[in-house]
Amino acid sequence: MQAVLLQAIFPTARTMRSAARNVSALAELTPYLGFNRARQPTRPTLSNTGFIALNAIYLKKTMTTVTAATISEMTALTPETVSQSLLAATDEGWLINCPTGVILLPEGAEQVLAYYRDIYADVRIDPSLIGWYQNFELLTTLFMATVSKCQRLEDVERIDRCLLQAAEKLVKNIGQLVAQIPRYVTYMRRLERSMDCIHSGLRDFVCKPTVDSMLNIWLEFHEDLLTVLGRPRGTT
Repeated sequence: MQAVLLQAIFPTARTMRSAARNVSALAELTPYLGFNRARQPTRPTLSNTGFIALNAIYLKKTMTTVTAATISEMTALTPETVSQSLLAATDEGWLINCPTGVILLPEGAEQVLAYYRDIYADVRIDPSLIGWYQNFELLTTLFMATVSKCQRLEDVERIDRCLLQAAEKLVKNIGQLVAQIPRYVTYMRRLERSMDCIHSGLRDFVCKPTVDSMLNIWLEFHEDLLTVLGRPRGTT
């Protein structure tokens, strides 16, 4: 009886070796069994060009699929560069190709967000950018209120002038950020292009969702800036 008690209290070397083997085997199986293990943040493996292409898809919140032509229009990447980036992302399992375009999978979105976190870590804590963002939110509130009036067809010419003035102000203000975030120059060019279309009488470029309208560009820039700052949508 005493020997049994001693064995229970003081396991033999053989028993301890067996237990160690079991623990080691369990550790190897942990990823497959779904046991909680500290999850490491995704590290971005995207190139700069790959990020620009996938980010264009990520920002198109109102579209189920996005075409290569749309990505090229949004980013100024050549069609060949876009095609190569999409092919590489599909091979990585970040995209699904559909007849109407591509869909960004959660793994692809995770890569985009990881790139934001890695590249813009210092920008996120820059007081000047935070102040710029607060002023931008005030301008956005005014812009969206004017768009609502535009959709109700109230005094269209006057409203168009107000929208164009807001867009011109945003283009000028974005210019202040280009030194920190050079790719933002594409938003300036897109807004200027949509304003030229409106001046030519093409009112679809005010807020139509199927063209590169002022409203689409504004919403995408808003989402982009929030993600740069690491802020959820709806915060100020």
